[in-house]
This record gives sequence, C-alpha cells and structure tokens, in this order.
Amino acid sequence: MAAAPLKERVLERINAVQDPCSLAQRIPVGLSDMGLVTDVKVSEADAEGRHDVALILRVTAPGCMYVPFMDRSIKAAVGDLEEIGEITTEWDPDADWSPSEIAEPARKRIAESRARRLREVRERAKQRSRSRS
Repeated sequence: MAAAPLKERVLERINAVQDPCSLAQRIPVGLSDMGLVTDVKVSEADAEGRHDVALILRVTAPGCMYVPFMDRSIKAAVGDLEEIGEITTEWDPDADWSPSEIAEPARKRIAESRARRLREVRERAKQRSRSRS
C-alpha cells in the first residue's frame, strides 16, 4: 500500500495536536478538524529528499494565548515526518473562524457531549430538589 500524499500526512499530524480550548471542555478536537488550518504548501524535495512545509493557520478567537503552544506542538508533530525539512507557520489574525468550520464528525461529538452534560446537570438539579422536599 502506497503512503498517503505528504500534504495529507502533514494534515493528519496537525490533527493529532488537540485544540487546547476543546481539551478544557473535555471534548478533544484536533486542529485540522477545528478548521484552524487554512493552507498547507509543500515544496518539491531538495537534494536530500526533504520537503519544506509552509502552514497558514488561524485561531478561534482574537488574542488566543495558546498560539505559542499550538505552534510548538504543530512543528514537533509535523517535524516527526522524516521527509520534512523546514517548517514555517504563519498565524493569520484576520482570518475569520466560526463553529461551522469544525469538521462534521467533531461537531457531532461536541453536540452529543453537550447534550449528555445538560442531561446530567438537569438530573442532579432534580435530585437536589427532591432531597430538599
């Protein structure tokens, strides 16, 4: 079986890095699935067979304090691919993002998790109400 194209493997590696805010919500979603990758450019191989990769990314909210963490994590994950040379990242602060950018399977997981939590909160509230009666 042939290896997936390099661009596809780069996106898979980026997706292995989970969005910190989704982790805080206990619904981990990879950065690619979050819709944070706006462009991936892979150069032709150099004499040593290595490709440089240029990434353009965005954040879910202006002033995101997790950019340095995500940047380091992306470079480490993508850099693990042996055919990768230099990795550059550009974070576009003007690129609009909305929840509709989240991949459908991830959106479904988020909705299911939120619905489950809401049911749990309502059940606890009912139990507290009954115990007070």
